[in-house]
Amino acid sequence: MGNSIPAHILWPLVVFATLVAMALIVVISLDHLAAHRAKKNAEWKRTEAKMKFEGVIGSIRNAGGM
Repeated sequence: MGNSIPAHILWPLVVFATLVAMALIVVISLDHLAAHRAKKNAEWKRTEAKMKFEGVIGSIRNAGGM
């Protein structure tokens, strides 16, 4: 075992690599959540606009005496 890396060098590298991997997972998760929230926001805006449009059309129909 003359070629092995000493433990006092290896363990900090393992800990650092683990922390980097965990941070990457958190960043990817937050990005995914933000994208999902943006999609839901866009869907709600479309629904809201559709409801307003249908309300305007309904008002016009009601005003016409139909």
